[in-house]
Amino acid sequence: MKDTLGDLYDYGQSHRDAKYMYPMVIMKVILIIFGSLFNFLVLIVIGRLKSVFSGGTATYIFIAGLATSDLANCLINLPMSIFLYFYTFHCAVENVFQAYICATGNMCDLVKRAIIKLCPKCDSGVD
Repeated sequence: MKDTLGDLYDYGQSHRDAKYMYPMVIMKVILIIFGSLFNFLVLIVIGRLKSVFSGGTATYIFIAGLATSDLANCLINLPMSIFLYFYTFHCAVENVFQAYICATGNMCDLVKRAIIKLCPKCDSGVD
């Protein structure tokens, strides 16, 4: 009896997940597109500001702009992940960890870009 109930549970899980998979994928795609557009707009603004300032000030503006766009993407991703949890009944921990990985990944990328910007000779092409 236990195996039968387990099989029914697994069957229900797979069908429920399939039912809600498309809205989840659509939301993730919208999130990626919105985040990319936001990054693009921030980089355009940074480019305009860099043409006004020079030297060290321009570098700090560049790094601050990257930090702002990455932080905004992560702040957008976290509530979206929580929403997806309630909408799709997926594991909250998994979605929150996805948002955390996004945040840490973006910050690591930001640090790497900042180092390359501050010290161009350090860019050996090795990640």
